[in-house]
Amino acid sequence: MKSSRKKTAPVKKEADVLPLADLSHLYTGLDSAEINNDLAEKEERVQDFHALYAGKISSLSGRELARAIKDYEEIESRRALISSYVTLLETDGKGAYAQTEPIKNWNGQVETVLSFFRAEIGEMKELDLMPKLSDPALARHASWIAGVRS
Repeated sequence: MKSSRKKTAPVKKEADVLPLADLSHLYTGLDSAEINNDLAEKEERVQDFHALYAGKISSLSGRELARAIKDYEEIESRRALISSYVTLLETDGKGAYAQTEPIKNWNGQVETVLSFFRAEIGEMKELDLMPKLSDPALARHASWIAGVRS
């Protein structure tokens, strides 16, 4: 027998509501000068990185390749911070998806532009790579390079 009682939504208690993260230590908003400056600076660095290294990875010395990896890490670190900020904004329950779309598109474009780097490292011949790894500056990146190549 079916009950004739109406089902009511459970009452949320204060303890059931998760607090929103304070993201102001990252950026003050999607339209803030800080995030816009970071996006513009990273866009310029990405284009410079591409112009400097695309198609040239295998011809770099060990020290030059170590410098390229350091530059790549710096770009990726800031890109990850921006991406994390966007993800956290989207999880706050306020429907920020439409507002974050331009930054997510930017992130995807940057990823596409930078994809050559890992691809070229992966395509390097072992005989070309091994002598470069004897340079201490590059040797510290050996495990990362191995991961990229696998």
